Amino acid sequence: MAWVIGIGIFFFLLFAFPKQVGGLILILLAVGGVAWIYSNAESRAAAKERSKIVTSARTDLGCADPQFPIGVSISNGTKKQINSVDFTISAKRPGYSSEVYSNFHTSDRILKPGDVYFACWSLSSYETTYGKLKDENIKALNWSTRVISVRFSE
Repeated sequence: MAWVIGIGIFFFLLFAFPKQVGGLILILLAVGGVAWIYSNAESRAAAKERSKIVTSARTDLGCADPQFPIGVSISNGTKKQINSVDFTISAKRPGYSSEVYSNFHTSDRILKPGDVYFACWSLSSYETTYGKLKDENIKALNWSTRVISVRFSE
């Protein structure tokens, strides 16, 4: 009910003081437009920086421990130091588009510009749509990673 009263007050002010209310509306639209342009530019810049961080996941990168079968590399192609990276490790069956495994991970390894970090990661032990992941079907899957967010040093 309060919104009806608010609309009534707005129309009263609009008809009582049309130039002032019109000017106020234009100012608010201009401020909103500038805020939107700034936010959009910031978002594009962050996406561009994030695209310079290259991650990959594979099973043939020398991870001998069966508890840590997935080799993940993170490469910092930016000009900033990375404090942490949030990413997902996903797997698909060859020839299929649906993921049979996907899990969220965080690396707080500090990476200077140009650094590459490699580590063997464990998989969660939950049941997947493909059944329980075992050594033989882990190697047959197509593994990938996707960067979710990055925290740079200030």
